Amino acid sequence: MRPLKVGADIYRRSTGHAHTQGDPDSCREVVRIARADQRNRGLQVTFRTGPGLLVNDGYPMHDGLICRAADDVTLNLHLPSVVRAILDAAIEHGWDTRSVLSLDGWELLDTILTKLPPEPEPEPGAEPGGERGREAGVGRGAGAGGDEG
Repeated sequence: MRPLKVGADIYRRSTGHAHTQGDPDSCREVVRIARADQRNRGLQVTFRTGPGLLVNDGYPMHDGLICRAADDVTLNLHLPSVVRAILDAAIEHGWDTRSVLSLDGWELLDTILTKLPPEPEPEPGAEPGGERGREAGVGRGAGAGGDEG
């Protein structure tokens, strides 16, 4: 698990892909966050595949990428800024950071998007939205999101 520092608090975080044995339609991306001092206790946010809700299942999507097709929003769940936004959204939805809680990531998605760092002003001549897609982990289209930095 990787560390995530928030003020004086340190959390552990991981992002992974999972399946249910024998169910080829069970793809899901799972983000786990826990306080560093809380072993085996914490938050699990799951993004399950469904109609118009896409998770990595191979090319052209990379590991940790999710996409809501209705508005073409993508997130790279490996980026620290995205994990921090998930943490903030979960706290806003009642997680006390010391208990065990499982949440549906798609239900949190709109709140997560509001917690991401603001989109920087584009450089003259730059493509609109390009920086936010790479650095904040949100973008348009399945190729957006970039790698963890």
